[in-house]
Amino acid sequence: MIGTLLLFASLNFSDLTPKIDVAKIIDSVNTNLPIEIATDSSFSQKAQNFNAGQTIYVRVTTDNEGMDKHNLNVHDGNYNVLSTYQMNRSGNQFTVSFPAPAEAGTYSLEVNIESGGAVLNLVRTITVDGGGGGEAKVEVENKINSDNQIPGEASGSPASVPPSTLQAETEVQKPNVFSLVWSKIIGFFRNIF
Repeated sequence: MIGTLLLFASLNFSDLTPKIDVAKIIDSVNTNLPIEIATDSSFSQKAQNFNAGQTIYVRVTTDNEGMDKHNLNVHDGNYNVLSTYQMNRSGNQFTVSFPAPAEAGTYSLEVNIESGGAVLNLVRTITVDGGGGGEAKVEVENKINSDNQIPGEASGSPASVPPSTLQAETEVQKPNVFSLVWSKIIGFFRNIF
């Protein structure tokens, strides 16, 4: 029994810990959203990292006419509104350009487009000058709600835009609970024997 415990305690479980790339998960969720952020007006250079003062271009494609509201709010890491910009409509697209904040950090771009009860709220996170070493934790629920449903079409959010909770963090890898528990157990047995 003691031999089995010693053998068990000597095993290396670090290979069982999955390497999670949070940034890729967030990017994969965001690819289904109708919002694009770029460094150029033709949106050929998509980006989420900007330099202070660099022009940020945002484009949203939607069938919502935005008659009641069509703006973009820039939030700081504590989700305080720093500035609000009116978006320009051309066909089914809304665009806006503005300078990146002067301070290094993580910022949230919140798009609000509303028309006669139809609502489109989207949030994407960007970093300026590498994020400044700070951490922003912003819970985001991207929503699309439209009262202008086509007969026979399901109401509510389309399947391609799932409500999701996103957290922008500077730390890319997080340890999982399984590996933490096993490391505590192994440490306990190593102290005993």
